[in-house]
Amino acid sequence: METAHEADVRDLEKFGYKQELRRALGVYSSFAVAFSYISPSIILGIALAGPFFWWSWPIVVIGQLIIALNFAEVSSHFPVAGSVYQWTKYLSNRTYSWFTGWIYLFAGVLTVAAVVATVPLVLIPLLNNMGMNIGTDPDTNRNVAALVLLSTTLLSIFGVRLVAIVNNTGVVFEILGMVVFALVLVLFYHHQSVAVFADTSYLGTSNQTGTFLAAMFMSLFVI
Repeated sequence: METAHEADVRDLEKFGYKQELRRALGVYSSFAVAFSYISPSIILGIALAGPFFWWSWPIVVIGQLIIALNFAEVSSHFPVAGSVYQWTKYLSNRTYSWFTGWIYLFAGVLTVAAVVATVPLVLIPLLNNMGMNIGTDPDTNRNVAALVLLSTTLLSIFGVRLVAIVNNTGVVFEILGMVVFALVLVLFYHHQSVAVFADTSYLGTSNQTGTFLAAMFMSLFVI
């Protein structure tokens, strides 16, 4: 019986590629990577529109789910590294794939930069609550963001498997922490009604639609 590795090798040979990369990420690791992007970026939506921004999620999820299903179908037909760049090359031509590749590269840079920029907003107050006295000025935020970027880059250099182990562990504690703190807040420190999710005061008064759409980009970005 053909093993999964042998099937991968056979599939890649059809596209003229030799199996070189290790497919070490499982279902949970893939989920953990996506979750680790979503969780810190929620701050962007809350900062822009307050709790009302949550209503952008149902709108975005419908469209993004359709895109995800399309990606899943295309990736099953073209299981090669390169994502949308490769898919565009096989579905269209090299010219379109060239433009797609550059757009995908810029999107990746923007994604990493946005996630790194949100880390100091959470990490610095957390460390200060633990007794450290770290400043919250822009220079300190930039330095912390740079250190986070450097550390994640070094982890990536040592291999995707190490990144997966660190990320999986972090997501486990993050999910447990979210569930535990959510239960504690709901049961013992419940000071607001459910109506807080309909609070539009953070949208301002001049251009509420524009503010809500700006917050909706957070949902588009993280999904």
